[in-house]
Amino acid sequence: MIDVAGDSSIVRDKWGSEGRVTAQKDKTKPTIIATSSAMFDLYYLIFGIPLSASYVPSELFGYSDKMSYKGKAVNLITYLYVAYLSGFNSIEAFLEDVYDEKFGAGFYEAHKVLTNASFLLLNTNPFLDIPTPKTPKMI
Repeated sequence: MIDVAGDSSIVRDKWGSEGRVTAQKDKTKPTIIATSSAMFDLYYLIFGIPLSASYVPSELFGYSDKMSYKGKAVNLITYLYVAYLSGFNSIEAFLEDVYDEKFGAGFYEAHKVLTNASFLLLNTNPFLDIPTPKTPKMI
């Protein structure tokens, strides 16, 4: 859902492309992305943050930051599967081909659109707050 107030827009609970493309299409600045969950593991690489899947809990599993060796191994294997074997990073998964057809080539760059947001409000649910690496624009 997108709330537009004056010169800014807030994209709530959207890690998907729909809200981000709408804010980009409307040329609304600044854009604030808010979600009650942790950031998906592969998005850390977009921001240039090294993510060690061996000790940072994955969004896909309910481990805490105090994982056993088995939990760390499962977390790492899940991260590697999603990153390299699942097709999560494909053009079709990000709907990049659809947006290129609709708005022209180069309009939507899936790996850069998150970094164009002014602020990212992560873990806005206090019960899900897990310590993870953050950049200055991540709150």
